[in-house]
Amino acid sequence: HPREKIIFYIAYFSIFIAPLISKALNFSLQNYLNILTCLSIGSTTIFALGYLLFNKIIWKNKFFMHVYNFPNLNGKWDCIGLSFNKNTNTEIEWKGQMIITQKWDKILIAIQTENSTSQSISVIGGIKFYSGLGYRLSYNYENQPSVTEQELKKHEGFCTLTFNENLSNKKILIYFLGYPF
Repeated sequence: HPREKIIFYIAYFSIFIAPLISKALNFSLQNYLNILTCLSIGSTTIFALGYLLFNKIIWKNKFFMHVYNFPNLNGKWDCIGLSFNKNTNTEIEWKGQMIITQKWDKILIAIQTENSTSQSISVIGGIKFYSGLGYRLSYNYENQPSVTEQELKKHEGFCTLTFNENLSNKKILIYFLGYPF
């Protein structure tokens, strides 16, 4: 999504609104409370407040999500995974639950299965929208297998997840190639 454009608009808005807020505040203090003052609210302060408001609330608005094709993926997702063991040339199916914690500028993906836990360490590529296909989320992860799992080894990897356009299905299929056994 156009992250740079959003930041530009918040900065642009801040530059023009800061002097107006300062003038209105000084006018109100002088005329209603008889306090003669010269307060100045900086555009950096307005930018920080605008960014905070956008990061916490505005991006979750359905209008924003529709215009910018940026989904709110927060929540629990059931997942079915297929891993490919290159040593035995077999597919292994597994089930788990994915918990996504998302803000506009950050996302954390955690997957819990019977045999291991996985957490994202950063988002690479972020979230992209493909008309007719849906949203594609790409990220790096670090997997820590259960100590009882002798075949699985601790590893890092890259994953791409695809969500349908209306996010109505809380189930997702994950396919890993070259899963380290």
